[in-house]
Amino acid sequence: MEFNIELETYSMRHEDNMKIFIINFFTMVLYSLIFFSPLCLAEENPESMEFCYMDFDKRPYWNVKKEGLDLDLVRKAGEELGVKVIVTPMPWRRCHKNLGSNNISGLIGSSFQKSRMKIGQYPLKPNGELDNSFALHVDGYTFYKLKGDPVYWDGNQLVGLTGRVGANSGFSIVDKLKNKGIKVYDAAKTTAQNFSLMGIGRYQVIVDSGIRADYFIKTTPGLQSKFEKIHKPYDRSGRYLIFSHGFYQKHPIFAEKFWITVKKIRESEEFQETLKNALK
Repeated sequence: MEFNIELETYSMRHEDNMKIFIINFFTMVLYSLIFFSPLCLAEENPESMEFCYMDFDKRPYWNVKKEGLDLDLVRKAGEELGVKVIVTPMPWRRCHKNLGSNNISGLIGSSFQKSRMKIGQYPLKPNGELDNSFALHVDGYTFYKLKGDPVYWDGNQLVGLTGRVGANSGFSIVDKLKNKGIKVYDAAKTTAQNFSLMGIGRYQVIVDSGIRADYFIKTTPGLQSKFEKIHKPYDRSGRYLIFSHGFYQKHPIFAEKFWITVKKIRESEEFQETLKNALK
């Protein structure tokens, strides 16, 4: 009787040991599949990343000297993740061309436009919609005119428009206004050029980033007495860091981690205080 009990006990222990062995074996196999899969091996952090941005000043977010809050956000995220970040100002259309050709890791400061999803990866929600919580900053396209001109924006059209509308080359607002039947000329490269052209009568209205144009008028002698903002903006929307498809396909997990790190830094008390002081 005692022998039978010992035999049963031995059998139970043997079965338990076999179960543990089988569980451990398949756990090791699972970890091997994960850590040595081609996807995981491709997910080594990049040694460096190169981003482009517009080659003219948009204070306080960037300038041609590679300074500004958006550039600081991206650099700090790179430091935290142990990756060198290179930022390069270049003409906006060339910036988009390099993004679409996978010649760069990503682009800083792009508004959302569905057509741009063909050339770059925006931060998206699980359902595929844009996640605007990852915006670097929020800005709006705003119209400007000569003081005293009665033209105004009613939310759909420029009422009283009889002349030309000017915009910077490559701005997403150009196609949006053209779709409303408004003729827009985007030959100029900079905000300064557009205000100069409006000053000599080439344009009746110009459309620009509200943050950039307001700063330009405020800091350029003589402009505040000559030009004014049409106070109802065209829109307000986020400006994003978007990755090239080539970079995102090679480093999808790292790219998501980078967006999250940028967002964490942007929402920190220290950065918010810096932003508040910069916008005064």
